[in-house]
Amino acid sequence: MASCWKTPGFLLIVTLLGARAGAAVEAADALSEKLMAVEEKLTQTKSTSRQDPINYPGQLDNQLVYLYGSIEEQDDKPTDSARTRFTYLSKELDALLGQLREVVDSDVPAFNDLVERKGATAIFVSGF
Repeated sequence: MASCWKTPGFLLIVTLLGARAGAAVEAADALSEKLMAVEEKLTQTKSTSRQDPINYPGQLDNQLVYLYGSIEEQDDKPTDSARTRFTYLSKELDALLGQLREVVDSDVPAFNDLVERKGATAIFVSGF
């Protein structure tokens, strides 16, 4: 199980709450896990060195970048297979963005309500 302690915003909130943290810690962990589940499908989070792509496969972002590069280097229009691949990757991206939207629209406000009831400042999501 991943821990919210890796995320500075959650750490700050739980630190501000101190002994009152209780349920906020569990809620922060649950929220963090949901966000990380989406992130790990979008990008490879385990890569830390140049050789890690050998050990950890690229995720959706790498696939889109590779597809873009293969299309960009051609003088002709994109092939039918490139268009098909783009359609498939776009659907995957839309599904992941839908998952993220669900977390932002429901889980973040629920977490904010919990920490505000305990006397801490809520987290805000902007630009999404």
